[in-house]
Amino acid sequence: MVEYELTLADGRVHRFVIGATDERPTTAELPAWTALTFHQCGNCPLTTADTRRCPPAADVFRIAERFADRLSYERVHVRVRRGDRTYEMDCDVQTGLGSLLGLAMASSDCPILGQLRGLARFHLPFAEFEETLFRTVGLYLLRQYFIAKDGGVPDFELVGLAELYDELQVVNRAFKRRIESISPRDASINAVTLLASVSALVAMSLDSGLEQLRQLIQNPADVVRA
Repeated sequence: MVEYELTLADGRVHRFVIGATDERPTTAELPAWTALTFHQCGNCPLTTADTRRCPPAADVFRIAERFADRLSYERVHVRVRRGDRTYEMDCDVQTGLGSLLGLAMASSDCPILGQLRGLARFHLPFAEFEETLFRTVGLYLLRQYFIAKDGGVPDFELVGLAELYDELQVVNRAFKRRIESISPRDASINAVTLLASVSALVAMSLDSGLEQLRQLIQNPADVVRA
């Protein structure tokens, strides 16, 4: 479980626990905008025969609605607890909210977002782009290692990873439309926009980004200095 505590400048504190099954909402609590067919992603493999609710929308609706009336540039102190570790950061609301929403969405039962569940399990709050790229590629290659070990055909060319991030861009764009429908102000909207930007950047930068990482890995002294 990961606990996020966001303290706004007015002293108001919002606490969310991701991974706690007892905090999941009941069907009766879920608002209309969490319906599967409401701005459903164009690449969504689910149907109403599978579920009547969009899994990530159901998991984040409390977060999105709590911050629907907040501006993205407002200041917030974020404290994140995961096991024995605590991370803290003073930032704008969209940055703290983006980290929280990214974790909650990757932890959901969405068949597409669920492919990032390994990153959610070892969540790194406020990750920079280079850290995200390193962790994403590492997770994907570890999966390919086990595929090869089990006799399958691994994808060491990362073709599937590029395709996944193309899929994530579709998901993020549709999810942004959901959030826009309930947000009079832009904090939650821009938090999702940040997630979409990271997905787009990873998709566009796989080759160039990996080349930079190769320079670090092949030169251990540079890794230490970095």
